[in-house]
Amino acid sequence: MMEPVRTRRSGMVSAAAKLHRSRERRATNHTLLEGPKLLAEALSAGITPTRVFYLENEPLQIDVAVPLFPVDSDALKRLSGTKAPQSPVAEIPIPGARSPVTDTILILWGVADPGNAGALVRVAAAFGIDVMVGPGSADVWSPKALRAGAGGQFRVGMAGVGSLPEIADLGYGIIATVVSGGSSPESIPWGRWALVMGEEASGLDAAALDAADIEVSIPMADGAESLNVVAAAAILTYVLTRHRDNTPGGSPEAV
Repeated sequence: MMEPVRTRRSGMVSAAAKLHRSRERRATNHTLLEGPKLLAEALSAGITPTRVFYLENEPLQIDVAVPLFPVDSDALKRLSGTKAPQSPVAEIPIPGARSPVTDTILILWGVADPGNAGALVRVAAAFGIDVMVGPGSADVWSPKALRAGAGGQFRVGMAGVGSLPEIADLGYGIIATVVSGGSSPESIPWGRWALVMGEEASGLDAAALDAADIEVSIPMADGAESLNVVAAAAILTYVLTRHRDNTPGGSPEAV
């Protein structure tokens, strides 16, 4: 059996741990994922890890031929970057972008928090819709976003987008989310829609609102605080996709 890597300062551990930095991920097109569930999701998606680190004396079963490296708890903690690290930690190539093909898509527009960005991808995966990531949004392939996405990144198509008019050129109507004053979600007809979610604290900027075909708000009880961005996205995505399987011919009306 291979001797465990027993120092957090080993060259191999240090090189992999650098992938917590966005600059390193961009330079290498690699990232880190943590835990058996995320590793299983990546393998199911046909992604072969570059290398896998696992806690010494802890069993690891993996059906593909990849370099495996046992590590001690100190090295695993550095690779994880969390207070309660999970074994294994795998380095993987970041999958290529894929243009959206689903009738409804979710747009991350200035969602800077990686936990929120990952959780929004998880919402999209739950409802079977694709994702596009706009300017000012967190890297959805960061280790933190991958944890929040719970495997969603491997189950949806994702691509970047520079402007909302690009979305319209793909044949989607644009729905902007606002805290109040927008249309009821129930009033939106079935169609090809791009649901645009902004930063939780500040919401969408004026340019995004100007580009929208519809503004939508979720009705809430008097005195209630606004919902967080992930809860709002889940509600709106459910409403937009709930008639999908009952639409005659399986295709939406033109926007």
